[in-house]
Amino acid sequence: MDGEKDEDCQRLSSAQALENEMLNFDNSQAVVNSAVTEGETANLQREFDAARESFQNIPTALRMMPKMDPCGVYANDNLRLDQLEVYGFDYDYTLIHYSGNLQTLIYDLAKEHIVKEHRYPESCLQFQYDPEFPIRGLFYDKKNGCLLKLDFFHNIEPDGCYYGRRKMSREELERIYGSRHISRDYASNLVGLMDLFCFSEACLISDIIQHFVDARLDFDACYVLEDVKRAIGYVHQSGLVHRTILAGPDKYLVKNAAVLKFLRTLRERGKKLFLLTNSPFYFVDRGMRYMFQDFGLNGDSWLDLFEVVIALSDKPNFYTSDRPFRRYDMEKDIVTFSKVNAFQPHTVYYHGCLKSFLEITKWKGSEVIYFGDHLFSDLRGPIKAGWRTAAIIKERLF
Repeated sequence: MDGEKDEDCQRLSSAQALENEMLNFDNSQAVVNSAVTEGETANLQREFDAARESFQNIPTALRMMPKMDPCGVYANDNLRLDQLEVYGFDYDYTLIHYSGNLQTLIYDLAKEHIVKEHRYPESCLQFQYDPEFPIRGLFYDKKNGCLLKLDFFHNIEPDGCYYGRRKMSREELERIYGSRHISRDYASNLVGLMDLFCFSEACLISDIIQHFVDARLDFDACYVLEDVKRAIGYVHQSGLVHRTILAGPDKYLVKNAAVLKFLRTLRERGKKLFLLTNSPFYFVDRGMRYMFQDFGLNGDSWLDLFEVVIALSDKPNFYTSDRPFRRYDMEKDIVTFSKVNAFQPHTVYYHGCLKSFLEITKWKGSEVIYFGDHLFSDLRGPIKAGWRTAAIIKERLF
């Protein structure tokens, strides 16, 4: 019996020793795996930092070279062009483009309004629009007054963040936001300045904040945003910008014969065209006449290119509201009160909504493509109807 007990003890000791060895091996392997993982991460970080530094140190001559063909067409999804029967277009920065003078005009008119109507210091009238400062895709933090550049995943891009006109350091950004990522909860404090019309807005906000900082004046970042937005809104809604552009179209509008050629080609191939814009008709009409007058299209005959023309559509609310259409009387400059049950040729309509548009036209979503320049007003909204969308992206060529 004693011999059997000794053997059992030996087997138990051996099994315990083997188990301890396996545990030690697993622990050491885990340490090795952890070290490998950390090492790989560190190597990836070093490679990324080296690539970023290399990109930032590209010679000036190479920086001026286009990274993409500015006349190219790019797709992020399969698209059968032969299945498209209807082509829709926005007006501003889609059918018609503007010179860099437009940003300066909006900026100057807004700064004058903010001084006269909102009683900002008269020294603000000395501000000058800087075309090299604003870029696409900016967000304004109305809580802290920072102008942020975020990537698709709401991570902060440190090289594109400013407080006023001063570039913010990585340490400063980390102190304010804790990390590079903007949380979903904090995102409600951010206001997007997405399209080309926002360039003047972003520049004016930053100039005002810098002015207040330099003058050691107390201010609320949220109110600066609200005041600038009111001023920008006024110069647009009052028609001040529109009238100034129409008074000197050579200074602000860019003619392009390819636009008319494209529209005519679509019509010749039996495609249906419509125009959907937030601009008032008188502004669109004068702009289209000016743009096409040298290319064999005179007067209001540009209306013949489109099956439907809708102005003052109030996008992006157009896609979600139940607002009815109203016919615009071009001769009397008034809108009628009769219900719109059908779209007539050579006729202009105001307001409306997507639901009524689809009911009247009977156009199916899969056969419609809409061209525009704004992420929310032109590209995201039409998806509700199943439309395909095309982004007209015009970077600064002036």
